[in-house]
Amino acid sequence: MEKLRNRFFEFGEFRLDTVERTLFKNGLPVEIHLKTLDILIVLVEHNGQLVGKDELMNMVWGDTIVEEGNLKNRISLLRKALDDPPDKSHFIQTMPRRGYKFIAPVISLPNDDSNYLIEKYQRADISVDEIEEDNQIDTKVAYKSLPVANRDLGFLSTLKHNKTALTVFALVVIIFVGTFLLYRLFANQKPKFSFDKMKITKLNKPGHGFSMISPDGKYLAYEDDVGLWVKAVNVENGRRLMPRMEGATWSISFSKDSSDVFYTVANEKHPNGIAYQISILGGQPRVFLENKPGVLSPDFTRLLFNIDNRLTVSNLERSDEKTLITAGKDETVIHVCWSKDGRKIYYSSRPKDRSVVRIFEISVDGGVPKALGKPIETSKLIVSPFPDDGGLLLIILDETTGLRQLWFMSQPDGELQRITNDSNDYWYGTVTEDGKAIFAYHGYSLRDMWVADVPNLDNANNISTRASDFEDVRWTTDNRLLFTASESGQWGKKEIWIINPDSTQEQKLTHNGKNNRSPFMSLDGRYIVYRSISNGLRQIFVMDSNGRNERQITSESENMVPGISYDNKWVLFVRNMTDNICKVPIEGGASINVTDDPTPPEPTWAMSPDGKFFAYIFLDEKKKQTLIGVKSVEGGDKIKVYDAPEIAGSILQQWTNEGLLISTKDNQIMLLPHDGSKAKKFLTHDPKDLISMRISQGFGSYRVSPDGKRIVYITGTSALDAVLITGFK
Repeated sequence: MEKLRNRFFEFGEFRLDTVERTLFKNGLPVEIHLKTLDILIVLVEHNGQLVGKDELMNMVWGDTIVEEGNLKNRISLLRKALDDPPDKSHFIQTMPRRGYKFIAPVISLPNDDSNYLIEKYQRADISVDEIEEDNQIDTKVAYKSLPVANRDLGFLSTLKHNKTALTVFALVVIIFVGTFLLYRLFANQKPKFSFDKMKITKLNKPGHGFSMISPDGKYLAYEDDVGLWVKAVNVENGRRLMPRMEGATWSISFSKDSSDVFYTVANEKHPNGIAYQISILGGQPRVFLENKPGVLSPDFTRLLFNIDNRLTVSNLERSDEKTLITAGKDETVIHVCWSKDGRKIYYSSRPKDRSVVRIFEISVDGGVPKALGKPIETSKLIVSPFPDDGGLLLIILDETTGLRQLWFMSQPDGELQRITNDSNDYWYGTVTEDGKAIFAYHGYSLRDMWVADVPNLDNANNISTRASDFEDVRWTTDNRLLFTASESGQWGKKEIWIINPDSTQEQKLTHNGKNNRSPFMSLDGRYIVYRSISNGLRQIFVMDSNGRNERQITSESENMVPGISYDNKWVLFVRNMTDNICKVPIEGGASINVTDDPTPPEPTWAMSPDGKFFAYIFLDEKKKQTLIGVKSVEGGDKIKVYDAPEIAGSILQQWTNEGLLISTKDNQIMLLPHDGSKAKKFLTHDPKDLISMRISQGFGSYRVSPDGKRIVYITGTSALDAVLITGFK
């Protein structure tokens, strides 16, 4: 008899079908990604043999180039599916630096369309001759209903000679198979995604700003310096629909039928936004909505608001506003969005003192929110739904690298699957109406660091270093440059560096890849404090100035942007969740609030040159103004207040001997003199392409030297790349 190709394998409580590409445990299907299943098939078919890493990747992925980390990730998922921990493995043995071996006993079962054959393999002791062909049972179906492991041959013999038992058994088989087929039919309604062979296509040109794809995936709307444009995704040039409006762009979106574009900006006249509607064929734009900063529903008839952690929905006139949920005082709602059909709201929230995010859904009619999946360790998360409850597209901030990446959360099990793992920082993502394409855009920048004379920027010298993506630069008291950067070619992995202004004696001080930022050296040059990651939270660390003896000195909440007092006794920092300035002993311990004023989001502060005082931006509720206060590091009331119209919306960059340096909202460098005189421009002309940074990046795009004669500054160009991801279904 010709030996048939093996289709079925059994090991432990599992059965593997290599044709249908399914895995069963105790007769029930196991949910497993296809690539992960392909790895299992290769290992089982080579049972007892070492399969090298390169050989395994070639057999599973073919000519597609994949990293070894992808294989390790799939092996980890496979172990999870098999409940096979690496320290107590009974299925897969890892051979360090070599590959993997399937070590469990396996029963191999060949099968074709007309014969039911069982081949002896290790544990099995069944002869082909013991199964007769005149049983008048559909042998293929009978096989599918019979567990192979520990099969009772006496029972088979009873069936062979007892027609009543045989009939009953056949009925049981038919019922089981019918139930199983119905299960498969229902289960297959949920889309199964595989991102191994996805294709990423860039859609825009350099210089384009915000953009959006139409729901049908055919058109791209985008803005540049001169206006709002639309084009087909498969052509290069577009049509200008309207001039670019004054102010900051909030959003670009399409109507559900892809026929109109909605363009929302905010400016002084419309601080809460104004939305214009225009046909993709052109024509006169009309004002669709004014000063109603809500999220429009997919049919553009309702608004969703998140104000003070209270989620509400209403019509466009806000005449029937309804509260869905009010988050607790210790919770922060991060992001909200509509489901594709407009019947549900998705939102993400986190405790104020932890970087752990939960995702919820709630009906637009109200009710009890439903938690989706497990908590995710991150501080920022954006949600966008697939159609027909097919899952969620997530943008998750990796606190270690500082980069946001795309993930997929399946429903209803909440399993996470990573989509991207690159050096890009993804800011936005959405899914087309057919669920077959993901539109996303990511930002990037190319930066240089310069040293020049004040105030004319004469003798500008570009710092030559092996680092890149600079930020958080400061002068030390001995006139060296302390800064944050990535090793060239390793975007996102921020470390602390130091270098001379003439590009000599460069040294990388940290090496842990934990997104280290905002370095500050003590006046005596002994210590450096900085912000790093611990247990998923941004915390304050201190180390010796040579990079040794690193230690964490804060543990509660999230903290950033530290500085050291004159006597090395206190470390001041911003507590992110409360936006207060706090201090903690340099040896670590309990922290103390030193400010309690209302502050704008992401407040900024600066230490005095002698380390005895600090200045900070706060909100005066009586005057309804943004001011700058000065306090002693020892505590107490404000010693001085700076009042200037330029402060509103500004970043407090540095305390110099002449005054306070601020970066205005239009990115000009202004000096607020200590004598109270009028604010003035600090430089004769501002550096071209000066990088503007908020607190999350350390607000350190420039600093003046201790003697006030030179300035170090970071320049660069930022851009958004719009991409279309396909081929993942």
